[in-house]
Amino acid sequence: MLRDTGTGRSHGLWGRASRSGFSGRKDGTALDGQVTGVMLVTDRKREGALFGIILSRSEGTGTYSGASAGEVDAGLTSLVPWADRDFGDGLSVWGVELLKLLHSLRDLPVAPSSLENFS
Repeated sequence: MLRDTGTGRSHGLWGRASRSGFSGRKDGTALDGQVTGVMLVTDRKREGALFGIILSRSEGTGTYSGASAGEVDAGLTSLVPWADRDFGDGLSVWGVELLKLLHSLRDLPVAPSSLENFS
């Protein structure tokens, strides 16, 4: 959604969601899971500058098996303000600052050494 104010300024609001799976096997160890991410972005254009803020949340769940077996759950929430200033002639400067990062690991067991360098 974009709103042009007619004065060279505009406001935008958009979002994106994704879901993907992963799996792998190496040396008798199996790893399977899913990751879901949601992102909500708002931005504002004003006099050659673009400002915005991103709110995102990712959650992942998975299982592993081999020498031992278990489940892994993890989540990450971030709030990221950013800015872009266009100076003309193809020169622009971007800036990002991570304001708040909430990281949660729930029921994360110690991974067996067989998961090291898992590819």
